Amino acid sequence: MTFQFSFSPRNNRRREFRARRMLTTLLLVAACLVPSCREKPTEPPVTPRDSLGVELALMEKGVSDAVLRITIPDTNAYRYVELFRDGTRILTMNISGREKVVEDSALTPGVTYTYRALRLSLKNDSFPSAPLPVTTLPLTSHAFRWRIDTVGIANFSFFNDVAIADDGSIWCVGMYSLSDSTGQTEDVPHNAARWNGNRWEYYKIYFPADCGRPEIAAGEISAIAKGPDGKIWFTDGASMVYWEKGVFTPLCIPSAVRGYNHAMKLTTDGKMYAVGAAGIVLYWNGSIWGSIWTRQSTETQLGLTDIAGDETGLYACGEESALYHGVVLRKDGTIWRKVIEGFVPGGGYDQSQLFKTQLYGSTTGIWMDERKTIYTVGNFLYSYRRGKWDFVRSLPRNYLGGNPDANRGLLWTVRGNGSNDYMIFGELNSIFHFNGMTWEHLGPPFDPQSDYMERRRDERQSCGGSGLQRSQRDRHPLAAMNPASHRN
Repeated sequence: MTFQFSFSPRNNRRREFRARRMLTTLLLVAACLVPSCREKPTEPPVTPRDSLGVELALMEKGVSDAVLRITIPDTNAYRYVELFRDGTRILTMNISGREKVVEDSALTPGVTYTYRALRLSLKNDSFPSAPLPVTTLPLTSHAFRWRIDTVGIANFSFFNDVAIADDGSIWCVGMYSLSDSTGQTEDVPHNAARWNGNRWEYYKIYFPADCGRPEIAAGEISAIAKGPDGKIWFTDGASMVYWEKGVFTPLCIPSAVRGYNHAMKLTTDGKMYAVGAAGIVLYWNGSIWGSIWTRQSTETQLGLTDIAGDETGLYACGEESALYHGVVLRKDGTIWRKVIEGFVPGGGYDQSQLFKTQLYGSTTGIWMDERKTIYTVGNFLYSYRRGKWDFVRSLPRNYLGGNPDANRGLLWTVRGNGSNDYMIFGELNSIFHFNGMTWEHLGPPFDPQSDYMERRRDERQSCGGSGLQRSQRDRHPLAAMNPASHRN
């Protein structure tokens, strides 16, 4: 290989000048390519390869507790974690699996706390989670003012259920008779009353005897429910009618699948479950024009009286009143399986199985709060939380040996707005409200001679007996009452 060099000084200077000018230009271009010549991008954080992560999330909260989930996303062996509340360490633990659920209790209602998890390494380095603010639920008010409106002829009128429409009107259903201007009782009784905000309106809702046959009866309405689209649904036990924009429309239930319905539940997507006699659960596909009704299998023959829950879990309860025998079912696909049964001594009760496979007594009403806790009532008020049954211990005398009959009758219904605001209703003027911490008896005083039993209610209003009760407290629950001879 041959190399050729120029010995001309002039040519060397020219080449040197051009090289310097080119080098200067390249340096200027390069200088404008660095971030100082434009907006500096955000640099991602540098995470050491041996860093230890920990995450903190709120699962649920009450007025005096918070349930937290601590998660470790990596697979490093050292899993020592400390939990802090408002800067104070309240718990230390070794987490063997991916996550651990912890409950912090003895908190103050309506107060915001800040939690943080801290994970330590073998080198004593600390790796904190993001801060997690949690505000506990406030206590709700026991202050109710009551108004009682009388409807129908005494001893011949009663209401079974109540619902509130989207427009704020109140529907009460059952059966009641009115008198005409001459004092004569009407031949065909009414079965629904609606409070329109100023006065009560009275209705005779007729139900079809069967598919394709004309409406022939304005009989007793056993249950009412509001759908997610605003429709109000009524059942006389065997047939269905819905109300929309002032028009009542019957919906056929084929005789091959129909039963006697005691309660209805519409899901957020408009499908319906109706529970009733002999353990029957009917399912409707939610289509008015392509209506399909089917029976779903259940593991009981007891009459089902109530239904509650949401898409995460649907529950039903029922009883055999003569034997104080109860049952709670949970929907599993298209089968409703037994969760637990209720018995009394002499009727199958086994004390060793209490809260395992048995409750004490009947189960007539059921409800689920925002924490997914299931409540059921009958002889006692029970709760079912995280797979465990127990008496609701905050309710006075609500345990075996506590003699609840001294201050309340048999319970029929439990309903509410949340875990800090719900009510139980029963015979002998039994109406109790829970504000998140304490219970208070509401309405007329407890009366062992009373002929009223509170059965159904909605979030704010109630109706029953030959009277209609409405609460003056904003958006809070009240009872629905029915006259009936109480159980001894």
